[in-house]
Amino acid sequence: MTGRQGCLNDALKREKKHLADSLADIAHQLRTPLTSANLVLTLMENDPDKGERKKLLRECEELFSQMDWLLTSLLKLSRLDAGIVEFNTEDVDVAGLVEEAVSPLRWNCTISRYKKTCRRISVSQATRDGSLRP
Repeated sequence: MTGRQGCLNDALKREKKHLADSLADIAHQLRTPLTSANLVLTLMENDPDKGERKKLLRECEELFSQMDWLLTSLLKLSRLDAGIVEFNTEDVDVAGLVEEAVSPLRWNCTISRYKKTCRRISVSQATRDGSLRP
């Protein structure tokens, strides 16, 4: 019993260390877009022309989007750590899942000098190396 409890304690310690490392990684990753956003705002103070201002604003928007994703990940990790999230297991139709995932890529089109040719691709036509059978 003691050996089993020791193994469980070791596993718990590893999980806690992994979580702490993940949190530290996210915190570090947040610094980069924050610093970049501050630099963009400093550039905006120089009163750039309209085109440059639009470009800087788009860049800021992308940086804030990155930070939002990182913060969402941070919140998910904290919920996992608190034990709020429960995982449910269920059977999954893997073939159906793969078919759904590749459905946007089903059409293989080539455009030559004279005509456009398209053919429908099924999952069964894909080989292991990612190439397609004729």
